[in-house]
Amino acid sequence: DLVAKNLDWPGADEIAERLKSMLPPQINDGIPPAITQKLQEYEATMTQLMAENQALKQQAENEQGKNALEQDKLKLEHRKLDVEETQVNAEAMQAKAEALKALNEAQSAEGVMAAAQQLMAAAQAINAVPANLNAEMMALRQEVARPRVKRGRAAKQADGSFIVEAVEE
Repeated sequence: DLVAKNLDWPGADEIAERLKSMLPPQINDGIPPAITQKLQEYEATMTQLMAENQALKQQAENEQGKNALEQDKLKLEHRKLDVEETQVNAEAMQAKAEALKALNEAQSAEGVMAAAQQLMAAAQAINAVPANLNAEMMALRQEVARPRVKRGRAAKQADGSFIVEAVEE
């Protein structure tokens, strides 16, 4: 084939190609065409798997960002409940202070009656504090403390492609 390729007559290149195709694969390029084809298939599969791996990594990063955002929201809610609790405690302390002031001012029968009414009003104000505030705070603290784990799972389908799904634990 090399001699025919270097000849200077019409059709020499075509004859060289035909002669080359008749040679055994070991002499041609050293790699049989079937093996070359398999190598190309493996390279294509590896490229596909690398792309899927990159997609999974991107998805995991997105999920981590979402988890961080959820944690920030829960912390903000927790702070709001702490502020509400502080306000309720301040109102209760103010009601107690007013009740003590009323007791100190009560010198006469009329003063005692007014003090009793003020005490009743203070007791009603104290009872108006939401009873479920502590339960809400405990539930929120448990929610913030609970770790969230999200993982991905890839499964190979019959056609050779992969399907990826997120699993939250």
